[in-house]
This record gives sequence, C-alpha cells and structure tokens, in this order.
Amino acid sequence: MVFPDLSLLKQLRYQPTDLPKLRFWDNFSGQALDTDIWNQTTFSGSPIYSMVDEIDEGFEIDSNGSATNNGGFIDSLGIDQFNHIGVECICVMKLSHATDIRVLGGLMANNDIDGPQCLMGSNTQSGNNFLIKIRNGGNLNVASSQPLDTEWHTHSFVLTASNVVYKIDEILRVSTTVSARPDAPMGPTFEVLQTKTSPRQGRIRYYEVYNT
Repeated sequence: MVFPDLSLLKQLRYQPTDLPKLRFWDNFSGQALDTDIWNQTTFSGSPIYSMVDEIDEGFEIDSNGSATNNGGFIDSLGIDQFNHIGVECICVMKLSHATDIRVLGGLMANNDIDGPQCLMGSNTQSGNNFLIKIRNGGNLNVASSQPLDTEWHTHSFVLTASNVVYKIDEILRVSTTVSARPDAPMGPTFEVLQTKTSPRQGRIRYYEVYNT
C-alpha cells in the first residue's frame, strides 16, 4: 500500500511549504513494487529489484555484482515534496551482511546521488556502525554507537534548519548540528551497494516521511 500518489502532487506543482503536514508511506506489500511511485536506478552492474516472497519481508535490492559499488536504488520519480528544514523520515530496514555493504534509506533531491541528501543506515566504507549521512556539496557521516547487524531495525531522523536527530528502534543514537544541511526539497529513496566484490542485499518493509 502506498499513500498518497506523489505524481498527482507534482502535476499540481505543490511545494513543501504549501503542504506543511504532507505525509507519504509505503509498506511494500503485494507482488510488485509500485512503479507509479518508485523508479529503479542502477549505480553499476546488474542489480536485482524484487518483492520478497516471505511474510513481512518487504522489498529487496540485490547488488548482484562482482565489483565495488555495484548496486542500485529506488527513488520517487524526481518528486521532491519534502521540506529540507522540517521533515521526519522512518525506514524499517535489514542488511544481508554486516560487512562490505551500504544500505541507506531517507531523502534525496533530484534523484541525484551527488545532490542534497539526508540518509540513514549503513556504509562500511565509513565504518562498521549504523550512521546518518548528510550531503550538500560534501559528505557528513556521523556514526552511531550501534554496530551493524543483520536484524530488522526501525531507523528514523528529524531534520530541521539547524540539526538532525537520528534514532534506531526509538533509541537516540545521534544528535548533531548541521552546518551544511540540504538546501533543497527532497524525495524518498532507498539504496543498496556492495562496497567490495561480493554481492549484498538490503531489504525495506516500511517507509514513511512527513513535513513537520
């Protein structure tokens, strides 16, 4: 189930300031990803995108590669309706491995991996703990004290004009001032990469974001 249809909002040309309480969610159920909402994009290699045929296991991206940074992501068709100075995001995610893996969920502007972002999850190129990543011209990766594992976790962040708060399973893990915060509205995204030469998988079974 997906709500609402973000493509309709784009047609109406709403901006985040027009819809201060706009909320979007997806529980990744059914037989196929809703391609009216989500777009699939490859970083490199031949990643596999699929709904998992198990109870409450959601959607999976398999990097399916043999080279560093093989993998891909899903995004919201360039529909950036969420405020970069007042937004909360929740992702329930799971890693296949605790090594050589990057699994991140959150927000990204213009479907551009080098553009403004606020993401949370794992990136073993930046350490072996769960982290929050903020990008706007440069990367700010702030690690939590929680080591990576292969269990389901509820990740959430609140991004304001001055700081970001990151929680894992409702426990505060990071609270930090953001000097180079994203400077543009953003849209939903979820990405999976292998950081070395062996394939890795990441799953997501719930995504929610709303303007505060």
